[in-house]
Amino acid sequence: MPMQVKLNASVVRQGDALFLCGKQCFELSTTDDVRVKAILEQLIEGISQDQFERYWQYPECQQLFAQLKHCNLLISCKEDYLNTGLEKSYDFLNYHLGDLVKTFDFRPDVHIGIIGCGGIGANIALCLASSGIQHFTLMDYDNVDVTNFNRQFAYDANDRGESKIQSLKQKMLRLNPGLSITIYNKTVKQASDLACLAADVKFIVSAIDTPAIKASTYTLTFAIARNIPIILGAVGYDTISAGPLLSSQEAKQEYLHRLTKLNAKAQPISGSIASTNLLLSAILANNITSWFYPFAPTDLLNTRKVYDPLSLELLEERVYGD
Repeated sequence: MPMQVKLNASVVRQGDALFLCGKQCFELSTTDDVRVKAILEQLIEGISQDQFERYWQYPECQQLFAQLKHCNLLISCKEDYLNTGLEKSYDFLNYHLGDLVKTFDFRPDVHIGIIGCGGIGANIALCLASSGIQHFTLMDYDNVDVTNFNRQFAYDANDRGESKIQSLKQKMLRLNPGLSITIYNKTVKQASDLACLAADVKFIVSAIDTPAIKASTYTLTFAIARNIPIILGAVGYDTISAGPLLSSQEAKQEYLHRLTKLNAKAQPISGSIASTNLLLSAILANNITSWFYPFAPTDLLNTRKVYDPLSLELLEERVYGD
């Protein structure tokens, strides 16, 4: 498999020095050695593994390369994703999870079920489709309406009147033609309506809001039965409710009990804007991505956080299953 070696850092030139800013910072006084200068320039773009090994034999490069390796400022990269829609996502995750010896790659086994493909579910789907997740199941019953366009960016005027899941599938495939996507055009009225999801679904995104509150009990009950993680969230007029991402059975049971205890009949809010939907979608997508590719702590793990949508002040936080 073709591999490259490149600098795992941003390069800042200041006066007679080079600063390599990555997981650690490294200052390199400008050298008069033309060969070393040329090699550093090549490493910014990336060089082949064979070429790197040849350069390592040069006495003037050995100490420099050893220092860069010690500071984790050199990294191996697969060439498979160059000049593809996944190139930047790969570079981001490889920066966090790869090194010179261990090269990051996307997992081929991740299959995510997205239940509800509106202002949250569809936007999360687009984020994940371009972040290296390869298998999806989409479920929704609705058709695209002009009132969706202000916040559901998977859809536009060309999709009006079409099935949301079919339109979303086509948009995701345009972003990443290598995706595997299963779709179900159906209403979820009880947990058993989700039984059609394949056995290899590893994660549920609960993004349905009709009927409000009860819809979440259906997806939670299913996640408990399958013993798989689930993430939830909602946007209100004055708040953004992010999470929880429930992983343990205890946490799922506790959250389900809380929702069931409410025993409330509620309607989804009728007003919504793009920015609040995008904020929540981004927060949830970050947590899902970090669940499978741990580039940062999953801060919603068994935790629900409520934010002010403008200041992003944390208004409330509750942990489940502890």
